[in-house]
Amino acid sequence: MARMSARILHIGDAVKITHGDLRGLFGMIIEIRENEADVFLLLQDVTTSIPFSSLWKHLKVGDEVRILSGDNQDVTGWVVEKNDDNLCVFNDRTRTEVNVLVLSCILLTFHHLLGALYTPPPIPTGLLLDSRNRTGLD
Repeated sequence: MARMSARILHIGDAVKITHGDLRGLFGMIIEIRENEADVFLLLQDVTTSIPFSSLWKHLKVGDEVRILSGDNQDVTGWVVEKNDDNLCVFNDRTRTEVNVLVLSCILLTFHHLLGALYTPPPIPTGLLLDSRNRTGLD
């Protein structure tokens, strides 16, 4: 099982811990070793080593992902639907949806782990609208 997980899990993957004292917590893989991964638990602000057998790749609707294998390799897009181990990914470049396995994707954004702590970056001043200039154009 560890060999299979080592091929499926990657640095940067969002994961859910499925066994042990930390069961139910979410984190991100920051290092991979032979049979375990170092997982950063954002809300607890701690890094811990977890066996591969206790980790499950965690992707959800709204995540930006890259497909790593299969017919759609290197496609990036947004998860628009999730059913068990399958994802529907919208490729905004081609405006098409593709169906892939969760295990074939890697997370490109980290926002879902931040939850309520996530603050989007500020809008550049030149793009702000005011009551006199509704279009943002001069």
